[in-house]
Amino acid sequence: MKKITLLFITTCLCYMNGYAQTPFWSDSFEDTGSPSSGTRSAPSAFTTNTSRIFNITNDAGVSIVGAGVVGNSYAYIGADGTKFWAGEDTDNGQTITAANVLKTVTWTINISGKSNIKLKGLFAAGNTVGNAYENGTASSTGVFDYMSMQYRIDGGPLQNLLSFYPLANLASGLFPDNDFDGNGDLATLPLSNIFTEFTGDVNGTGTTLTLYMNMSMTSSAEEVAVDNLRLVEVPLASAPTDIALSATAINENVAAGSTVGVLSSVDLDLGNTFTYTLVSGTGSTDNAAFSISGANLQILASPDFETKSSYSVRIRTADQGGLSFEKAFTINVNNLNEVPTDLALSATAINENVAAGSTVGVLSSVAGPTCRLPQARILKLNPHTQSV
Repeated sequence: MKKITLLFITTCLCYMNGYAQTPFWSDSFEDTGSPSSGTRSAPSAFTTNTSRIFNITNDAGVSIVGAGVVGNSYAYIGADGTKFWAGEDTDNGQTITAANVLKTVTWTINISGKSNIKLKGLFAAGNTVGNAYENGTASSTGVFDYMSMQYRIDGGPLQNLLSFYPLANLASGLFPDNDFDGNGDLATLPLSNIFTEFTGDVNGTGTTLTLYMNMSMTSSAEEVAVDNLRLVEVPLASAPTDIALSATAINENVAAGSTVGVLSSVDLDLGNTFTYTLVSGTGSTDNAAFSISGANLQILASPDFETKSSYSVRIRTADQGGLSFEKAFTINVNNLNEVPTDLALSATAINENVAAGSTVGVLSSVAGPTCRLPQARILKLNPHTQSV
């Protein structure tokens, strides 16, 4: 039995999304263990009363606007632990100027050897019953209400991490400002009294990260809170290490559209899904003879060993990342023993009166391409019956 060789090269792309992200630094604002390392500095922190605060507190230490509307149960929801950092009327009764209203907490954190760092944190806004937060021309004082996170690495330029502002020139809720233009993004949802997690990218590497949390709230109707700040190092996506095909042999004469085998990828990144396509490049000579359905490599026409004995195709497997891996496969296609299609006799007439045992003709078979035939047989006249 002979075999034909089918060669193809596959490309696999992967995306890193399966690794757990363990914080290497955190600040939960609890009494002990906060921050987990480095220093926190807030020289402008104060607690005047439950409506004027820039400090660590709990729900009992703040009075947020909703309490007068829905009862005393109105509070910040979803804090990590019992305490958080709150900001409300951050000018603390002083003349409302940008300098008097803006208050900042500063952290100094060692990030030696860290890369691809992300900041995660819980953010909330207490006033959800009216358009309290003012921006642009909506502010009668020219001072805007906002909350932001910024950073420097090794004393470098100040960079934005997260930002929350009212909508442009309006009094509104506090919306994420994803493009850092000082205006909330209408396509997003505003902050509420329920703590919600947001993530920002720390771009760059170095030794010392200086992290800033800024709050600017011009009245007791404008309230924000932050909890559970964390820095995580997200491992970079790793390239796949192998790719497999479920079968490496196919019979000739199978039906058009038959599956050669099922493709799968070996990847350290968990949870990836792969999309397989035929692509041009080295080894793509016979791509037109194949198709892919899902992860199934299929041959378009029934293969015939005697017509074409080898194929070469190139395949890519892609996920939401972009890293790749290529591997060549040899697939054997079995050459089958095919059924004869006809029977022939070299002569179909004989003269009368020939001797008994005379040869009428020689038998032969018309075979399929690879049929194994017995030797030709001689048809002779039986001397006793006078028949062949």
